[in-house]
Amino acid sequence: MKRIVFVAGLMISLSFFKISLPAKVKASEGIFELKNQTGEDARCYALSVLMADLSYEILASCRDILYPGGTEVFSYVAWINPVDGGNPQRLGTLGVGKVEFKTKTPFTSIFVTKELNSNARQPGGTIVMQGGLQRITLLENPNLAKIEAPELGEPETSPSPTPKARSRINIFRIGGAAAFVGIFLIILLVLFLTRR
Repeated sequence: MKRIVFVAGLMISLSFFKISLPAKVKASEGIFELKNQTGEDARCYALSVLMADLSYEILASCRDILYPGGTEVFSYVAWINPVDGGNPQRLGTLGVGKVEFKTKTPFTSIFVTKELNSNARQPGGTIVMQGGLQRITLLENPNLAKIEAPELGEPETSPSPTPKARSRINIFRIGGAAAFVGIFLIILLVLFLTRR
């Protein structure tokens, strides 16, 4: 009976231990080059980093995003494709092309659509840009972190002239000069008086 209670207690303890371990996080850390899909010049570069609170901070920078005037008013909305599949999740609008997003969902790719409604819950417009996860090779491979000697040798630095510091008038310098002049005058006076 004691053996059964011991084994049952051990199994329950192990199951609680396994439950209490953090779930393995599918990392979506890396870079995303969102290339244009419509033949335009607009493109984005995004960097995703897994933070301590297990959320992904995504910093995006875009170039040549155009917002035409007139009656056609739309927004560029960024979306992610989750690792586990399912519907795309909205990150937010690109605005002027410098933006920061945050999500707790691991993802494999980012894409941007043109939406008439900036608060759209599902992508419905044309996919303008998209890009998949690319690992950061420097972080993945510790051998790349070592400093390698350049092929052409160490570059020589030419000396640059440094501006001279202006000398400050020091009270000790003035006092020393006055003392020297005073002693010199006393010696001259003594010589003058003794010659007569």
